[in-house]
Amino acid sequence: METFRIFHHTRSVGRRNTPARSFDASIAVHIFALLLSLLLVSMPFSVASQTQDPSTLSVEESPEIVRNQTYIKAATDPDVSNADLRKMLTPLTAAEISQVTLGWQKILQENVQRAVDIQRSLKDLDSNETQIARAQLIELNDERTRIQRNYSSSLQAWTKKGGSAEETKPYRDYLSALVSELIYVTDNWTLVETAFRWMFSSSGGLDFIKKIGIVLVSIWAIRFSARLLRRMTKKALDRRRGLSAALKKSAPQAVYWGTFAAGLMLLLSGLGFYLAPILTIFGGLSIVVAFAMQETLGNLAAGLMIMLFKPFDFGDFVEVSGVSGEVYGMSIISTTIRTFDNKFIIVPNSTVWGDVITNVNAAETRRVDMVFRIGYEDDVDKAKSILMELCAKHEKVLKTPAPAVFMAAIDESSVNLNCRPWVATADYWSVYWDLIDKGKKAFDAEGVSTPLPQKQVHIVDKSQQAS
Repeated sequence: METFRIFHHTRSVGRRNTPARSFDASIAVHIFALLLSLLLVSMPFSVASQTQDPSTLSVEESPEIVRNQTYIKAATDPDVSNADLRKMLTPLTAAEISQVTLGWQKILQENVQRAVDIQRSLKDLDSNETQIARAQLIELNDERTRIQRNYSSSLQAWTKKGGSAEETKPYRDYLSALVSELIYVTDNWTLVETAFRWMFSSSGGLDFIKKIGIVLVSIWAIRFSARLLRRMTKKALDRRRGLSAALKKSAPQAVYWGTFAAGLMLLLSGLGFYLAPILTIFGGLSIVVAFAMQETLGNLAAGLMIMLFKPFDFGDFVEVSGVSGEVYGMSIISTTIRTFDNKFIIVPNSTVWGDVITNVNAAETRRVDMVFRIGYEDDVDKAKSILMELCAKHEKVLKTPAPAVFMAAIDESSVNLNCRPWVATADYWSVYWDLIDKGKKAFDAEGVSTPLPQKQVHIVDKSQQAS
């Protein structure tokens, strides 16, 4: 073993054999260095392979990746139907669907390239060859319609799974530009033939007519459902006592339009329209509209509060914001009050809710407050008995609570008697006017005076005082 002897030092070795042994030792050192270098070089790869992320394992080591790759391959099969494609796109992630979209873009690109090549060769063909070429173009157009549908479906699925607008924009731009540019590069005869075939195709005109029928039937069904829910809501609210009439009137309408809007959104989604961008736009616009319509939104919120807490209702006589009259109508934005002289005043709901509200019809009964003035020389007890008798005989004055008549004040020129009978709220003004009329006539008949305001003026003659 020469390699062993180069490391074994012995004194019996002579100088004559040193060159040969040195040569053998240098070779061994080089070989050892080479092996060590190979070992050091191979170590990073072995360590990297041991610390490799599980997501970067080979396909053979990850059954899930194998299954997903199989789905992607099947989803980009040129012969796959649109229904099967949508099913296969369901379990895939956004990154995987992006591969499917790219695959369908390549398939669409190949179809368009073949069609463009045939279009370019038409000018060099005879009549028979031209007919064959145009037949091929029509077949390519039919195939392209199916490819574009699958391309759009994968693009929509990608967007729904989280694909950003920046990622999907090149694919959408390619599809929209392709549809418009193909019209210019296709000859007129092929366009007419393609349009004619599209009209009578099960995936073209007939499918379009079917979709129109579905839309019409769906709109009718949505409207019918909205009306039914509105009617059910109205009946349910009518059975509940204590609710505001304005709420009973507005809530069914809100249910109707809410159902109609939700039904239209479901219909558009079922037809393949992706509503997320539209909802995003409306969400952004809602912020701008909220700032621009702060007062209107305040009226809206106040209207909801009025309907829920019901400080007044239709037909009530109220005093609010310096306006007195009957509540004639109320919407979500404003309240309409009809005054006693039949003027209509519209008050914003925010003003109504932010002010003091006096509702004279809130209770079933009211007290009528009247003041009768008699002279100092008149009999107070006689006047009080006259008023009590009038209240007792009046058919609209309530027995309970009992009416009250008492002397309230001694004024500068009269003795004031307060007459306070209780009546039903609806009879307030008729009793008020009737008792005022009968009280004056009864006082006149019984000799009770009604004094006018008077003052005693004393005139002093200063000239007589000086004399």
